[in-house]
Amino acid sequence: MEKVERYMTREVFILNPNDSLAKARNLMLAKKIGKLVIVDEKERILGVLSRSDMAFALGRGSPRWRKRPLDQMLVKDLMVTKVITANPSTPLNEVAKIMLEKDLSGLPVIDKGRLVGIITTHDMTKYLADHGSDLKVMDVMDKKVVTASPFHSIHRIVELMASTPTRRVVIVDSEGRPIGLISPSNIAFTKFDTKRKVVFRRSLGGFYEPTHRKVAYFGIAIAGDVMSSPVFIIHEEDSVAEAARSMVHNDIGALPVLDKNHRLTGIFSKREVLKVIAS
Repeated sequence: MEKVERYMTREVFILNPNDSLAKARNLMLAKKIGKLVIVDEKERILGVLSRSDMAFALGRGSPRWRKRPLDQMLVKDLMVTKVITANPSTPLNEVAKIMLEKDLSGLPVIDKGRLVGIITTHDMTKYLADHGSDLKVMDVMDKKVVTASPFHSIHRIVELMASTPTRRVVIVDSEGRPIGLISPSNIAFTKFDTKRKVVFRRSLGGFYEPTHRKVAYFGIAIAGDVMSSPVFIIHEEDSVAEAARSMVHNDIGALPVLDKNHRLTGIFSKREVLKVIAS
């Protein structure tokens, strides 16, 4: 089994606990990363901050301070302070077991007390894409795929996302076909206009005719506003290695799974990648 040092990401992006969440968000977007390591002035690790941390905290919209602009909120308000680390010589299957048990997307890598890298689920997916497996997608996929309509509210999407280990919600049309996918990144990072124009008639006159129209704008953010589309898919009979390669190539965290009749039957995510490596 390969060791952490072979697949870890050596460039680690760090922030101070007093940096703003706006700075954290912009850094994640600019560098296309999902996890930051939070350190003090002596570069001692104080915590970590992930896209999921931001998505679930901000998406639920409470307590009241979370409704403030991101540039007025601090990293220390959301960072996770109980940090589990790995060593460069740790086998990847052991890392996969830790990530599954603790529900983590990445571990800072420490060598002789010094931060030398980070090993993430994306790195683990690269390993599976390189080394392959005899398993098919149908052997390990999560059959309890969570779906929603493109017209569901963002609040409902966050609730659904929290209910599934994959942290993904597949958006389906009226016939149950996948048309999009929502991940923590969509909730934490996507900019969208929540104002919708609604025209309705007021003040009925003679013969019940409306005397005028009123135009109002309501803040109604829905799944269709933030979902990633078109959605990449995989089939039950495909290999997990092929699924991993697709995830790496397209820089995505999950694939809806279709059967031979093109029906949605499951989802293959980085959590399933970890299960394959850990076994």
